[in-house]
Amino acid sequence: MRSILVTSACIIMLFSCNGLRSVKAIFGDSSPYEEYKRFLEKPEINQSLMARKWLEAGREVFKDSLVLNIPTEATGYFKASEPAAHAYRFQIKAGQKLLIKAEALSNGDAALFIDLFTYEKEKWELTAYADSSLVLKHEFKNSSLCLLRVQPELLADFYYKLSIQLYPQLTNPVSGAGNKAIQSIFGDPRDGGRRKHEGIDIFAARGTPVVAPAKGIVTRLGNSGLGGNTVWMRDAQRGLSYYFAHLDQQAVTAGRSVQQGDTLGFVGNTGNAKYTAPHLHFGIYNYGAIDPLGYVSIIDNVVPKVMIDTLSLGTIFKVNSGSAHGRVGPGTQFKTTHTLAKNSYAEVLGESSGWYRTNVPDRGTVYISKKLLS
Repeated sequence: MRSILVTSACIIMLFSCNGLRSVKAIFGDSSPYEEYKRFLEKPEINQSLMARKWLEAGREVFKDSLVLNIPTEATGYFKASEPAAHAYRFQIKAGQKLLIKAEALSNGDAALFIDLFTYEKEKWELTAYADSSLVLKHEFKNSSLCLLRVQPELLADFYYKLSIQLYPQLTNPVSGAGNKAIQSIFGDPRDGGRRKHEGIDIFAARGTPVVAPAKGIVTRLGNSGLGGNTVWMRDAQRGLSYYFAHLDQQAVTAGRSVQQGDTLGFVGNTGNAKYTAPHLHFGIYNYGAIDPLGYVSIIDNVVPKVMIDTLSLGTIFKVNSGSAHGRVGPGTQFKTTHTLAKNSYAEVLGESSGWYRTNVPDRGTVYISKKLLS
């Protein structure tokens, strides 16, 4: 008991004045979670059972975490008396930009840590973490399996809400074009299978402006039998080169700096596209061709809304039907891990897409449809 009180006193003294907003100021450039972890690992603090449980909870999320389809919204709850961490796994495509915004309610001025990991070379690597306003942003060069860990400081009852959204990193280079205009994709066979398509084709009326998808510099213009009138530009921020082909005409000169949305040329069908409808061939290169689809595809971020429900979260529910399937994600498309009989009990820890994230005695954490619990 004495060690728990010592831990409590130290933590309260360290964070009570400024809470989450003081973490970076106190610890510098390291992630807030890592610095708080180092604090708990100090010999005089680590003697506490609560501190050890908190550290263990942060490690356990990598062994078994629930799955989300994103974009989505999710809520969760932590008890002050039970150190815990929540984790969510999801997939991201190359070229997509992740935006996570969190809201938090607690019984004090404690911090909430939100850390993003990607699976690299058979281990989880810290990739990004939320800032003091609980916002996390990250652009992905490669398709990745991600894990989001959410964990509060010790000794605080905590409710949170996550809004997880996806955006393309670039604007569509054909002015006004949407996803339906993309009709030929990366890797399609060309010339009877002798080569593969190193880009995407975006169809539009002749003369439609072709615009810079990001800030950069026009590196060269060309006119070849294959691409016709072409423009190359360099995006120094991302280390990528963009290729625009089959233009009716170019509208820039080599060496010119351009802003996102500046006109580079106009849609046409020059080069080997002279027998096809007007379109832009758009390619992305970085030591080889990259699939541009994830970089420009518009994503529908309209998802079912959830609210922080302080009456349900942390409450014990029971199965009100003949049985209920516990699943690894919030939906019937996710794998069932076990089935709960009628009148079985489950503690509600969160919600997403009409499903409760629950802790089932001796079964672990699963999602169960809200309709099956009361």
